[in-house]
Amino acid sequence: MNPGEKAIRSVIETLIEGLQNNDIKLLERGYVHTRSLLVFPEGPKMKVVGWKTMRKAIADFLRTHTNIQSRLNKDCRFIADGRLGVFYGTYRFRAVNRRTRKRIRFTARNTFIFRKIGRHWKVVHEHDSFPLPML
Repeated sequence: MNPGEKAIRSVIETLIEGLQNNDIKLLERGYVHTRSLLVFPEGPKMKVVGWKTMRKAIADFLRTHTNIQSRLNKDCRFIADGRLGVFYGTYRFRAVNRRTRKRIRFTARNTFIFRKIGRHWKVVHEHDSFPLPML
């Protein structure tokens, strides 16, 4: 892995840590904080535009879920070239809805597009694909 790819992997690991620790401050580190952020969290029928909207979506999810666990699968790839980077692969996700106590379990495909801004890699686009076969 080149230094950019290592840095992108570190951002992804920080995002996972933020989810698992219910820490929105950690999650904030990984995303560009502009209106240009574009996220498709559940495929093409759902779209989040801009950091403020994404931050609210993250906060709402963290407030309504607990016991969050996420793990990257072995098919994950990290690519960095110049000021652009990509992460793609599948991951396993588990959580518990705080109100209903219902367990959520799924495997999904994720793609993140990164841009190097100054010395830091930031997510500028994210797309999740659901569902893959259940765990």
